[in-house]
This record gives sequence, C-alpha cells and structure tokens, in this order.
Amino acid sequence: MTPEEISLQEPFLKRIPFFSGLPSEDIASIAACLQPVSLSKGSVLFRPGDDPDAFYIITSGQVGILHAFGESESMVAVLGRGEIIGEGGLLTGEPRSMTVKLLTTCEFLKMVRKDFEQMLRDRPSVLLHISRVLARRLVPAGGAGGEAGRVHSQLVSLNAALEDSDRLLFCLHLALELLEQSRRSVVLVDMSVGAGGIAKALGIAPLLVSRSMLLEANFRDPRLIKTMIQQHASGLKILNLPAAVFDEFREQAIYLFLNILRESHDYVLVCSGVGTSAAQKAVLSEADAVLLAGSSSCKSQYRQMEGQMIPAAGARRIVRIWLGDLEPQDAAAETLPQVFPWPQAIAAEYARTKSPYAALDCCPPAKNAIGRLARGLSGLRVGLALGSGAAFGFAHIGILKVFKRHGIPVDAVSGSSMGSFLGGLFALGIDPEEMEEIACSIDRGWVYENLLWDLTVPRSGFFAGETLLRLLRSYFGSKEFRDLPTPFACVATDIENGEEIVLRDGRVAESVRASCGIPMIFSPYRLSGRYLVDGGLVNPVPVSVLPSLEADIFIASEVIGPINASAGRALTQKEDGVSAAGAAILESLSLPGALKAPSMFRTFSQMFFTMETWVAQARLGLADVVIRPELAGFSWTQLDKAKALIEEGERAAEQYLPKIKSLLPFFSDSCQVPLRLASPIVPE
Repeated sequence: MTPEEISLQEPFLKRIPFFSGLPSEDIASIAACLQPVSLSKGSVLFRPGDDPDAFYIITSGQVGILHAFGESESMVAVLGRGEIIGEGGLLTGEPRSMTVKLLTTCEFLKMVRKDFEQMLRDRPSVLLHISRVLARRLVPAGGAGGEAGRVHSQLVSLNAALEDSDRLLFCLHLALELLEQSRRSVVLVDMSVGAGGIAKALGIAPLLVSRSMLLEANFRDPRLIKTMIQQHASGLKILNLPAAVFDEFREQAIYLFLNILRESHDYVLVCSGVGTSAAQKAVLSEADAVLLAGSSSCKSQYRQMEGQMIPAAGARRIVRIWLGDLEPQDAAAETLPQVFPWPQAIAAEYARTKSPYAALDCCPPAKNAIGRLARGLSGLRVGLALGSGAAFGFAHIGILKVFKRHGIPVDAVSGSSMGSFLGGLFALGIDPEEMEEIACSIDRGWVYENLLWDLTVPRSGFFAGETLLRLLRSYFGSKEFRDLPTPFACVATDIENGEEIVLRDGRVAESVRASCGIPMIFSPYRLSGRYLVDGGLVNPVPVSVLPSLEADIFIASEVIGPINASAGRALTQKEDGVSAAGAAILESLSLPGALKAPSMFRTFSQMFFTMETWVAQARLGLADVVIRPELAGFSWTQLDKAKALIEEGERAAEQYLPKIKSLLPFFSDSCQVPLRLASPIVPE
C-alpha cells in the first residue's frame, strides 16, 4: 500500500481487538505489510488441508466458517468487518482445518506468510501481543479468530411490478412484519421511482439521498451511512435512495454500500420497481432472497421484470408473489406464484384514510400472508404435524383452538390418517371452531346412516370407503394442493411394498382418503397406480415431511402414545354396543360380550396402534415440541366423544404454550414500540 493508504488504514487497525493496544509504530509496520484484496460472493478463501500462506482482515462484507461433519459441511460461525481469518495457521504452520466461504462480495487486507514472519522478526513485541490474544481466545490452530456468535445478516431484494399504492403498502408491511416477527434490526431501502413515499406514509418527512451525499460518503466508514437513515418509532429504519441516484454508484461502491448496511442491520430490504439497471443487478447478485411481486394490472411489467431478473438472480432463486386472483390462463402455468389475497378495497381504503395500517385492516388474510412471508425470510416458519389415531385425532382440534386463541401461527401442516383430514381442513382455511362443529355432529346415528351402508365384500377391507370419499369431497371439492392457502402434505402407505408415500400434488380429497384408509377397515385406495392405505403404518406423526414444506420450527401433535390404557383397555358393556366408529359396529357383532378374551378386531387394533406408537417414538426426534394429550379413558373408535377429546387437546396445548412461545421472537418484548395489538394471526 502507498503511504497515504497506510495512514488511512491505521485508525481501522487500531479498532480491531486483535491489534488494539499496540503502539502506533507497530500498527504502521503491520499496515505496510497488508495487501488489499477483493473477492466476489460465493468465492472460497481456503479449504481444509490448504497451505496456511496468509491471514486476512475483513474490511467489508461477511464470510462463513464451515466445518465438515461426515460428508457434509455445516456453517459454525459468521465473521464480518474487523475480524481476522487464518492467523493461527501462520503461527503453527498447520494446514487449514476449515472452509471459509464468502457470503457477500468482500474486501480484505491480506498479509502473506513471508511478510508476516519478517515483521515478527523486526518487531518481537507484535508476536508477544498476538500470542497473548490467541491464548485468551483459546482458538485452535488455523482458527477463525474473532467472535463466532455473529449472525449472517440477510439482504432481501423486493422487485415490485405493482400499482403505486399497492407497492407502497406491500413493501412497508413486509418490512414491519420482518421487524415484528424477528424482533431484529431492519432497514428498508426505498429505491423506487417515488422514493420517500413509504416514509411519508409513516408520518416522516423523507430525507432523500442525493448525488452529492454519495460523493462525500466514505463507504468504508459505517458511521457515515447513519446520516442518511431515518428511524420510525417502531424501530424500522428507512433509507430513501431514488433509483436514478442509485445508478450513479460506481460498481465497487455498490458492494461497499450494501456491506455497510448489512454490518449494522440484521435485515436489509431493498424495494425497487420496474427496471434492472447495473446497480439493481448488483443487488440481485448479492441478495440472499429475491422476491418478484406482481398483479393483474401490471402483468406486462411483471413479465418484463421476470425476464430481466433471471440472468442476474437465476430462475430458481426468485420467489414469485401475486397480489389478487390469478387469471385462468395464468393459473394453468407450470411455475405458479404464491397468491396473496389482495382485494381492490385495500387501495381504496388507503386512498380514503391515508393510513397504511387501516388499509390492511380491511383484509386480514392479506396481512396474515405477509406475516407468513416475513417468517419465511427470517427462518421462523412454524410447521405442525398432526398424527394418526382415528377418534383420538379430535384432540388436534383442541390444540388448533389454543393456537388460534394465543396467536401461534401455523405456516405449514402435515398429517397422517385423521391428522391428514383435520390438517387438510386447516390448510383449506376452515377455523378450529368450525372443525369442532363438524366433529361434534358425528354421533351413532351418523355412523349408521353413513358407514353401515358402505359395507362391502370384505376381500381387502370391510368398508369400501366411498362414503368417506364423498364426505371429503363435500369439503375439498376438486381443489388441488396448490390451491390451498396454507402449504399441506399428507402421508399414505403403499400396501404392496410398505413404502411411505408423501402426497402433496393433485386433488386433496383423494389424497386424504388414501391417508385415512385403516387396513382391513377400509379397502386400499388406488391412486397414481398404487394401492394406498393409512399413513400411520409408516409415519404416524409426519414431522419429517415439514422440511419439504419449508417449515423451520417443528411442532408435533401425537395422540396415540406413549401406549396407555386407552389403546387396549376393554370396553365396558355400555360402550360395547354400536359405537360412533364403523369399526366398533363390526366388533359388537363379532363375538358375544360374555367372552373375556379380546376379540379378533380388538387384537388387531391393539397390534396396529402399538406398532404406530413405536414407529412414532422413533421418528419424533426432529420435533422442537411434541404435544401429547392425556387420552387414557378413551377408545380410538369413540368418534361420538369429540367434545371431550377436543377439551383434552386444549388442556395439553396450554401446558406447552411457554415452550412454543420461547421459539418465536414475536412474543418477546424487545420491540421499541409494539406494532401489534394482540397476535401475529389477525382474526379473519
């Protein structure tokens, strides 16, 4: 470096903990040996086994430290500005023991081994200082240095082909939801043609970044960016950067600018409109998440933006969002966007009240959808796995009632058997109270009327299952999984080879019918060339399906185990008549009540649920929380005991609420001015 560059770096080096406390002469000696290096996002600085030929000081950007675990690598730390990588290896000579990958475009100051060794010979005091620092930190040879607790900040690029008011409301509410759901620092960069409109909507006189401000700014000094940012009382920060001004950035300055924003914020949400200039393409290439939002009124601009963004961001990285209903020709497209409810009343209410809050209050489903998107961006999507268990499954309804009452969001749901039926209803948008009405309407009269006439020649099952399928079609109609507002999947078993089949494409009613097919009770259901039966045989509580639904937090509702008296106890004489389940009809007719030994049907049912219990126990390790209602005293055939089973589910869920809330930052009290009134789930 030149003498001028050395003098500029000295203040920065003095602030680095690794060098703090050294006299100015030693700092100047270190600076003279450093070489500036710039590398693009995704580059690998070094890998395990590489020669420790240099150490690096991060001056801009973030890197991830990865360690090998078997055949895969896992990120164990994130390092940023002012932190040092690879210094331990220079002192010991040991090969690198980790992979260092760039999470953003980064700038470094690099010191090669030859210069490092010469500096230590010339200045032994530096060696003594470094040795003491390393001893305090107890970093292994080749260690990363710095603090390992840093969290990788997220850069989100939101490109909106929307009407002005829709763009403003969607961008603003996404930023507010990110702030509320994550309870971390968020800056919204308003880079649209009408930059400043979002600030005005929040009652802030906008400070627009000008060309002169950019020319005067030193983007290697994070303190200067603070003069451009405004803060709302909620804690949301806003930077108004008109697109025309942003395009004036020099290429390298763009990366420095984005890295400074990352350094001081957990989430950087860059909102832009139509067009992809060189500066916008740089944002797309650096972004951790890329969103493309459109609507029917701006369809041509949406298609134009999509074509422009794919080369810079890649087709698979783009999350497509559609505000309002899809037109029939668009609904048949192979790549479907996420559809958000967005009636025209939202824009009309905003025009009338000028309040961005009142505008979305008129459409709670839209607000809920944005909240779900924010939880997805912040890694907080809640997945709920509803287990099998026939009548026991009614306890799931009680759990859903408690979740609604306390505002626990459910962003994805999976189910087996009865869990698939109730999970499908939830994904369809039916609330728990309506599910309760459905469940409580099932009595012995309903069983006689609906199940008894479904008896068939018992070649592969006592009931044909046609009545069950008609019931399911009465709720789901011809809807397919992709039509459901909440992501949903159910599990069935291929009875011919024992394979677990995860169903999440095609018609919902037919898939749930397959998942509910208790062997011997219902005939196997033929779907896509397979004979499918109850999913509880292979995956009674399908927590393992939740990652494929992009859930981050896994909650399981297990209603069949551990094995308790309810699964195998003998029914009393009063209960041994025709119960609410069609299976109990068969049992009541199969053997005289005077016989004490378990009936063939009871032996089968105990065997079936014992097997499900042990399979469930082996697969519940993935769950963050497992809710187990106490169902001793009930039988799995007692469909007419819905109300009591639901109450048991409510009692169990209430006990687990503190643990569930501890997983969701939303329920903490760290936000400066809470934006919510009650819960993340707005009543619909």
